[in-house]
Amino acid sequence: MALLMVLRSIERFSGNVLQPILHHGRTTNALKAGYEALDLLSSASGGNRRDTHQITTLLAQHKSQKEKHAAMQRKSGSVKPVKPLSDKKARKAESIRYQQETARRHPNATPVLSRPRPLGSLGDKIRKVPVLVNARGIPLLRFKKPQPRNLSDTLRKKLHNRWVWIMRRERLQLDILFAKDEDEWDRMTQTRERSTWVQPVQESLDDVCDKVIRWDMKNKENAEI
Repeated sequence: MALLMVLRSIERFSGNVLQPILHHGRTTNALKAGYEALDLLSSASGGNRRDTHQITTLLAQHKSQKEKHAAMQRKSGSVKPVKPLSDKKARKAESIRYQQETARRHPNATPVLSRPRPLGSLGDKIRKVPVLVNARGIPLLRFKKPQPRNLSDTLRKKLHNRWVWIMRRERLQLDILFAKDEDEWDRMTQTRERSTWVQPVQESLDDVCDKVIRWDMKNKENAEI
């Protein structure tokens, strides 16, 4: 078994020797080591116990060194040095952290109506004037950037509600055309109903239109304050 492992080692060694080696000293040492290994194998195969024991010892040492090297690689691989983040990844990580922190309103946050703050509470900070911005039709005062996540969620919810009203208004405008056809059919067939088909659809249409108008007017008034 030991001789078989030595033969496999020589086979791998021979393959490496066949590779282009430009350094003359490395070529000479490789050939010398190969001949010594061949003489040692020949002597061991002839029954020389001392050479057989030497081969077994060499194989054991090689196995021990290989296991030690593998253990060192596993240890060095488990403790990898912390690679500093690039500027782009650092900004992205900071943005994610900020969005997570601002997902809910801070319990100690200063109410907007309590502004402007007294100069004594600012310390070394410079007072910044808030900017009036238009968030897709919703006026708001921006005190700082980036925008807190809880504020973004509130704006998104308000805009979603308005969009739901718009979609409902479009469906009702289409439904009222079919309702008029039904009323015309009842007139032609002289069918009497308690109310017309158009009446409930028109009431729903007026209600949703009124919601959209009042929503837009409220935002306009807030922007003019």
